[in-house]
Amino acid sequence: MLGALAHRFPERVQWIFLLGAAINHPLDHTNPYVRALFLASRTLHDNGESCLAHLKSLCSANQAHPPVPETIIYSRRDQIVDWRACLESGEQVQAFEVNSGH
Repeated sequence: MLGALAHRFPERVQWIFLLGAAINHPLDHTNPYVRALFLASRTLHDNGESCLAHLKSLCSANQAHPPVPETIIYSRRDQIVDWRACLESGEQVQAFEVNSGH
């Protein structure tokens, strides 16, 4: 989501901090219970689009890095999000591993 905001309004986003965030294929790399919450969502946006459809469109539309620096903090012990889904690389990306749960 933050990446989408940074793409749309780069003048309003100075830096993105991601804490245990599944930025690469989020629905494929989350705990099954968290995934079920996404899939069960009935909330609709103003345009009638479901939260799940909106999330998928944001993820596919913003494959390029946002035009702002990113700091990623992830844990290999995270039981909610697969740590590999939290990583990305680039000129403006810093990733830090911490020893903790989600």
